[in-house]
Order: sequence, then C-alpha cells, then structure tokens
Amino acid sequence: MASEVLDNKAMAGGEAAPASQVIELPHTVKDLGIRKSLVQNIALKILYLQGELLLVHLAEQMRVSLSVVTEIFELLRKEQLLEVKGMVGGVQRVTTTTLGNTRAHELLNLSHYAGPVPYRSTTIRDRFEPRASAT
Repeated sequence: MASEVLDNKAMAGGEAAPASQVIELPHTVKDLGIRKSLVQNIALKILYLQGELLLVHLAEQMRVSLSVVTEIFELLRKEQLLEVKGMVGGVQRVTTTTLGNTRAHELLNLSHYAGPVPYRSTTIRDRFEPRASAT
C-alpha cells in the first residue's frame, strides 16, 4: 500500500507545502498513539455536525488517512452509531444514526472540539535527517 501524505494544499486550498513539511499519515488507529475512543468521539461529532459525509471527506477534516477513518467507521457501525447512506465512486457516504445523534450530543456537551485528530506527526525530513546528538 502506498503511504498516504498530507500536503496541506488539499486542506488549505493554497500553495503546496515544501517537501520538508509534508506529513506522513499513520495507517492505523494504533499508529496515532492516542486512545481509540478519542478518535471515535471526534469522528462522531464531526458527522453529527456536518450531516452526511464521504469517508474521504471525514478523513480530510480529521487530518488522518482514509484507512484510519475506515477502521473507526467499522467500529462505530458495529455500535450502531453510524450507517451507510450510499456510495460515491466506491467510497461510502455515511451519517449518524438516531443512537449516534444522541451520543454525539452527549459528547458535545462535554467538549465542543470536533476538528483534526491530535497526534504527533512525523515529517519526511524528521525521518531522513539525523538528529542532533546531545553532548
């Protein structure tokens, strides 16, 4: 599988980021290094606030890879919090269920945050440039 990257151009609609600022996106929820429930809660709140979204658009808003969003979607669907409303170009269009709306409303009462998933990203430069050693 080719690695997914965030180049900020698609997110901001502006100039492409310099190669040193391109961020490699984690491929699994475990790779994010944060609690799975936090990622699920953010996804649920975004969908509640936005209504129907393609999974790829949810991934863009959460600033994570499509594979991470797909993993979260499957978990939320098993809990009957999300449902598929259709397909567009082979990508699911999803929305919250009545149970999902109730849960999202509860979550929003605790925290209004519904944006990018907070995780430590690794830039391409971080991976290939040697770190300065402490002396």
